[in-house]
Amino acid sequence: MASEPTLRWTAASATGVVLAHPATLYSLRLAVSLANNQTVVAVLYDDPAAATNAVLAMTALNGQPDDWPKSPMRIKLEHGLYVAFTGTGSAILTVGWNAM
Repeated sequence: MASEPTLRWTAASATGVVLAHPATLYSLRLAVSLANNQTVVAVLYDDPAAATNAVLAMTALNGQPDDWPKSPMRIKLEHGLYVAFTGTGSAILTVGWNAM
């Protein structure tokens, strides 16, 4: 039986590079503040240099987080992780990952 990977955790609250190396994503949570009907979208890319190759988009609104995955799975990133935030609130993206 294969053992579960030991996850490393990283958080991001601004657009930019989150991981500058290949990695496997196991857990993501996008959270936004509760006040004033805030909505934030985070688009995740497998390319920290040019922000191309979008792999996932997440939306959190009015204090309700967006959790990934909904079922057990993982995303392998060949280049790294870049996140672009848009919306009306302050948000934090928490990333559970392991190096490849």
